[in-house]
This record gives sequence, C-alpha cells and structure tokens, in this order.
Amino acid sequence: MSKKQVNYNKLRAELDEIMASLQAPTIDIDQATELHDRANKIIDQLEAYLNETENHIKQLEKKKKPEKKT
Repeated sequence: MSKKQVNYNKLRAELDEIMASLQAPTIDIDQATELHDRANKIIDQLEAYLNETENHIKQLEKKKKPEKKT
C-alpha cells in the first residue's frame, strides 16, 4: 500500500455509492463496467488497510503481553 493515508470511511462511502448505482435499472453496460472496476480497486484498498490495521494490533498485543518465563 502506498504511503498515502487511506480514509476507510471515505472509501467505504464511495463503495456504497457505487453499489447503489450498479443496482439502478437504467445503468448502461459501459458505466457498469467502469463502476465495477472502480469498486474492485476500492475493495483492494480497503482489504490492504484492514490487513495493515490487523497487523498493527497484533504487534501492539505482543508488546503488551509479558513474556512467559520457563
């Protein structure tokens, strides 16, 4: 993922708008294809953001837990 800050809420809102547009009965195939491509890019960004966040949380948990003495 690039160093550019991902705004999860903004991307999620855009994805919701795209999904609503794709459900419109009057959408033409060209527009649907463009929206589908954009939705896939957004999904990739959201997944990368969530994976990065999950890894960050795991690192914090490791730091918080004391090492077990054997």
